[in-house]
Amino acid sequence: MWDNIFEINDINLSYNFFLNTYLRVYYSFFPVRKRIIKTNDNAWITTGIRTSCKYKRELFLLCKNSKNFLLKIISCIVKFCQTFYRKQKSTILAKRLKIQRI
Repeated sequence: MWDNIFEINDINLSYNFFLNTYLRVYYSFFPVRKRIIKTNDNAWITTGIRTSCKYKRELFLLCKNSKNFLLKIISCIVKFCQTFYRKQKSTILAKRLKIQRI
């Protein structure tokens, strides 16, 4: 495969052959992957809820590696907030469905 590069006397052909060979090997070892980026277009999430989620995430990371009892209590509060947000989302969606049906 690489021996043909050195046998060619024309520099341009040699370079093109080298580049083709190199790219063929490169793309066989590193294939191009498509990545889907998920967007968060949730209209029901207000800036206050986003701020609360950010703070909740920071508390969770503190609690995760700590043996402190107070942080364990905070994790329970965080779990409560998660269920509250889920219920809030479902009630808002239910209200939207009622409005759309009328």
